[in-house]
Amino acid sequence: MKYELMVHNFFGKQLEVLQEIPGKGDKFPTIIMVPGFGVDLHEYGLFDEISDILIRNGFQTIRFNFEGIGRSHGKFVDMTVDNQAQQIKDIVKYAQKDRYTETTQMGILTQSFGGPTAISALPLPDIKTFVFMSPPAHPEESLAKYFKRQRGFNPEGISERERSDNRKVRIGPQIWTTLANHNFLLEIKKLTQPILFIQGTKDRKVSFREAQEYYDAVKSKKKLHYIYHGDHGFTREFRPKLLEFVRDWFNEQLQGVKT
Repeated sequence: MKYELMVHNFFGKQLEVLQEIPGKGDKFPTIIMVPGFGVDLHEYGLFDEISDILIRNGFQTIRFNFEGIGRSHGKFVDMTVDNQAQQIKDIVKYAQKDRYTETTQMGILTQSFGGPTAISALPLPDIKTFVFMSPPAHPEESLAKYFKRQRGFNPEGISERERSDNRKVRIGPQIWTTLANHNFLLEIKKLTQPILFIQGTKDRKVSFREAQEYYDAVKSKKKLHYIYHGDHGFTREFRPKLLEFVRDWFNEQLQGVKT
């Protein structure tokens, strides 16, 4: 079953939410999926495939668009990592109250910039486990390079870049000042829950060494899977291995199913 919703957030705006549940049951272990910078809840199809395999394994999935993306209200140009962190908290709160959620079995999965954004939202005590895919440990550097590739980097004004789908991404100067206030390698040490990192070794947007930096910083139960020659979005022949890693991790951590 699939539900397309609008959920009010802390800032008085509505966020677009896509909630999918297995066909049978009253409550389900639940995975909240956090997209990357300026990307919608489909993540170029990546989140669609992950959601499909999780649903087939008995999980509920909750996806959402940050403010200014898709049908979510607000302007993306005004985004900061801190207000996106609050929006993650809003979605967690929604999930906790939803009638289909088994609140003792909740996980978060993030892609790219969604990783440091989720770290900014810590602590999240009701989340039992995390999966970070392609997480930048130094997102201010990664984002600056992202805009500089099209000569659209303007730290004192509006930075702009055109995506592969011809959409333009525009962001104001506040993003750089708020990112400078964070040390994500230090903040991730707050996590006590089990964490899985997944990283492609041929990622051109985030160095595979950044996943290792996060892994070394974490003190809780952890695992790091490299997908050799995998790209940032784990496309083509690399997708099945990613799906396997995600499925097996959540099955073990939230349903006690070992593979």
